[in-house]
Amino acid sequence: MGLGRAGWPASRNYVNSTGTIGDAVRSITHHLEQAGIDEANREARLIIGYALGLTRSEIIHRNDEKLSEDQITRCRSFANRRSAREPMAYLIGEKEFWSLPFKVSPETLIPRPDSETLVDAVLDHARKAGTPKRLLDIGTGSGCLLAALLSEWPEATGIGIDNNEGAVSVARLNLDRLGLAERGEIVAATWPSYQPREEFDLVISNPPYVPTADIQTLDPDVRDYEPLSALDGGPDGLKIHREVADQTRAVMKTRGLIAVEFGIGQSSYIQQTYCAAGFDSIHIHKDLNGTDRCLLATVTN
Repeated sequence: MGLGRAGWPASRNYVNSTGTIGDAVRSITHHLEQAGIDEANREARLIIGYALGLTRSEIIHRNDEKLSEDQITRCRSFANRRSAREPMAYLIGEKEFWSLPFKVSPETLIPRPDSETLVDAVLDHARKAGTPKRLLDIGTGSGCLLAALLSEWPEATGIGIDNNEGAVSVARLNLDRLGLAERGEIVAATWPSYQPREEFDLVISNPPYVPTADIQTLDPDVRDYEPLSALDGGPDGLKIHREVADQTRAVMKTRGLIAVEFGIGQSSYIQQTYCAAGFDSIHIHKDLNGTDRCLLATVTN
């Protein structure tokens, strides 16, 4: 099948000045399928909803409504960007995490369901050991981990650090939008050069953990758009983890908790890394797919 203007599919479903919302759904779905996008129909509806300011139910009930040329142009623009594998979260500038809306940008890693495993594991630990009062989030990105935990613990406060100024701006915006800015501070800093003059009950981190050689094997949505600094964990994927493990105990309270996310196949190496750094009571938690995904450990002396 050929392509029409701006890459739009040239078919009988081509969305022109007499096209309807239903036509747009079908045409964009085909366009995304051709680009290898999974769940193309769902994403087509998301694109149309965002471009036209419509809810999912409105798209269905206004299926036969004709589109203006301006509306068609907006839909086409978003469809072409998504067909080039730009992540949907960057297209609309937002991603839900822990049932909270987070602004995202190409300066931030897109929050993922896998990271909710980390939040859930920390909350489960707190139900047994007590709620942490002071939190440190290393490599905060969009601020999603810090914000999720602060939303669950009204008495807690925390600091998120990141060495990317763009990410720092986004994280500050998210804390403000979620009403958490008075309890959460975002600092532009690099770990381990950041030297807080206090100790924390909880340190949480989702550091870069993809081995450098594996970056090129990632899906183009990730490889070509998400920040390399938030992905590349060095030759074995553990470079940043070692820095976190080796330097974190100095800023943790006795019986404090560290919680970190890691990649597929790294579980045994991660346990060795944090054990060698002096952490104990090490526990591994699995994600929804049954894959080892995060480590929790404590400082007892």
